[in-house]
Amino acid sequence: MSKPGRNEPCPCGSGKKYKKCCFGKEEAEAEERERDAEFQRTLQMMMSNMRRRKLEQKPHIKDYKKIRRMHDEIVGGMMNYHDEGKFQQAVDTDYVLSSDKKDDNDPKAREVYIIEAEFDPDTREGIHGLIESVVYKVAPNVSCITEDFIRKNRYRKPEKIEMLQSMLHSHAGLFEVTAIDSEDGYAFLREVFTGQEYKITDTGMSGNQNHDNFYIYMRVITYQDVSFGTGLSLMFEKTDPFIISFIKREQKEYMPHAEYTRFIELYNRFTKHPSKYEIVGHSF
Repeated sequence: MSKPGRNEPCPCGSGKKYKKCCFGKEEAEAEERERDAEFQRTLQMMMSNMRRRKLEQKPHIKDYKKIRRMHDEIVGGMMNYHDEGKFQQAVDTDYVLSSDKKDDNDPKAREVYIIEAEFDPDTREGIHGLIESVVYKVAPNVSCITEDFIRKNRYRKPEKIEMLQSMLHSHAGLFEVTAIDSEDGYAFLREVFTGQEYKITDTGMSGNQNHDNFYIYMRVITYQDVSFGTGLSLMFEKTDPFIISFIKREQKEYMPHAEYTRFIELYNRFTKHPSKYEIVGHSF
């Protein structure tokens, strides 16, 4: 309903003019509600910061931070390698995937998808989309920078060599958060299509009390028994008609080797509707 004019009868039925009756009261109540909301936001931020500082004192979180820094340093070096033109991605068009189905003669069981996609380097999602496409192994017939670094013995330190292997065997997919351990900074994930479960260290996600309301697309890397999420993480509300339809369609005829096609579809959905979806930043 529209607000009455200042000189109109007050809708409360007192018989007084609005300006002499409820006008000031409504303004005061609105200001009080805004003050309460601001107080709650400040309180939540303070509690989140206190929790984060407490987590950072835990030995396993300190180890996790070191691992993340090493991973980010390696990825940074890989993108410099790419930008200098030292990597040319190769696609084996003659590659035939072994069938995941009982009937090896089924053409859909042996189909190979080749996708070309452009990523805007001036946007955060574009940079992460490019990283996903060239750094990691997105398909068995497509080369990646991680393979180049391993083949060329780019690093000598054992921990970096081990990280490269962890990156090469990492897994991207659509996950739901099944539980959180806020006190120790863990989030428990289940891959939507395979049911595979992960326990990742993520101080941000583990503090989200609304974790059961969304799906999240991300890449999970496991290094020395520490699993963490990386890359462009896209969040979709479980009630979103698009994601409901997407999951229903993919579950009908799920093909593990077609993960990159799923990533591109979700990525394109995000870039076309940026105000509707949220990028999740993984925090230390």
